[in-house]
Amino acid sequence: MAKFDKDKIHDRNVNAKNTYPNLFQKLTVLEDSKSFVDDKEYKKFVSKNLKNIIDKCSASIKEDAIVESYYNLIENSDYLTIRCLLTFLKKYSLIDFYTYYFPGRIYSSHKKGLTQQDILAAYEKELAYVNEITEDESKNTKITKPTIFERINKYTTIEERQAHIHELKENYEDSLRLTDEENAYNNFILNTKNGLYRVLENALYKFNGKKFILEYNPLKVSFNYIKEFCDKYGIVIKMIERGEALSKDYLPNVKTITDIRNLFSYFFMELQQIEYFSKAQEKLWEEHNEFVNNNKEWLKERKVSR
Repeated sequence: MAKFDKDKIHDRNVNAKNTYPNLFQKLTVLEDSKSFVDDKEYKKFVSKNLKNIIDKCSASIKEDAIVESYYNLIENSDYLTIRCLLTFLKKYSLIDFYTYYFPGRIYSSHKKGLTQQDILAAYEKELAYVNEITEDESKNTKITKPTIFERINKYTTIEERQAHIHELKENYEDSLRLTDEENAYNNFILNTKNGLYRVLENALYKFNGKKFILEYNPLKVSFNYIKEFCDKYGIVIKMIERGEALSKDYLPNVKTITDIRNLFSYFFMELQQIEYFSKAQEKLWEEHNEFVNNNKEWLKERKVSR
């Protein structure tokens, strides 16, 4: 088993900024949560990111140097990169990093006689596996479009965040004692099929650069909830037409891509506010008042600037 110089690693960890987890802390979290699994995020990582990482580490020839290059790469990487990369390396018994839960020390082991060709061969095998699985899944599931945040601002976790908020809402709904109206509005924000997200998404698809028009079925979407959202964030809304199966409203102040980014940011802020309800009632009330007070000043400035 190859082992990194412990003092060197410990020094690097000690000198890390206190506000950011160091590699030892990240590995400990991943080990505790048993996160090294073959899931959708991992498959996406293999398809889009793994080859670039292998290329970055390809200059090293000797096996110890190869291990060191991968250590240097993950040292400042985020949790997702560390998790997915180590899932791949562990799966093919190429390289492994672990802590033994000994504070500040990181150990490694690797395949005897490890070469870059071993890693490339494993990558090609894993890519073929992922592509095969993805193709099989696509035959049985509807292909979904990338989220708005992926297209506009490269957010990639909105769907996960929504699922998490759904879970929070189910777990804490009894203790929250929200009114029926508050629950209905929250459901409108959380509903990805017939809620605000879908209305805004469809409007973006049809945006002609001149008018940002909201189109929706009034039997599934209530105008009152759209207006509540718009009023909360100072968004002007004007009615175009009302029908039994289709209603249209117009947002005259949404004209540029920046305006659209802001619009979806407000939506994201609503999701964040709903997540506050997972906390104790006293903390919830304190943070809710702080949110409202801060927002009042910000909204007032925005209204004056328009």
